[in-house]
Amino acid sequence: MRAPFSILLKAILVISIANATLAIAADRTITIIGGSTCLEWIEAKRIAALESPSDMGWVHVAAKRSWLLGFMSALNSSGDSDKDLLKSVNSSIVEAWIDKYCLQNPKKSIDDGAIKLFIELTKINR
Repeated sequence: MRAPFSILLKAILVISIANATLAIAADRTITIIGGSTCLEWIEAKRIAALESPSDMGWVHVAAKRSWLLGFMSALNSSGDSDKDLLKSVNSSIVEAWIDKYCLQNPKKSIDDGAIKLFIELTKINR
């Protein structure tokens, strides 16, 4: 009984990710659940940097970082290309890129930045 549910869940995930990838290519608006604004990203990092390690500000940063890396990984695994576009970067590079993007675009969202980074990696890895 567990196998059919697992297969269904995987199918739903693949379809959802494929839709997000198609939206990038079509340059249309899509709904992304769980993302943060760049202003929230910058503020969470600022607060965490000021707190002691025993404070909980780092939890917000870790949650946002995890969401970002998961989103990037989903984009990478759902593309039409057989190329691994994230093989040339690591989590620190992705985070630094988003930091810079968000500082320059505080009214945008981190998913906007992630999509822009993914498009740049696509161009580099052609």
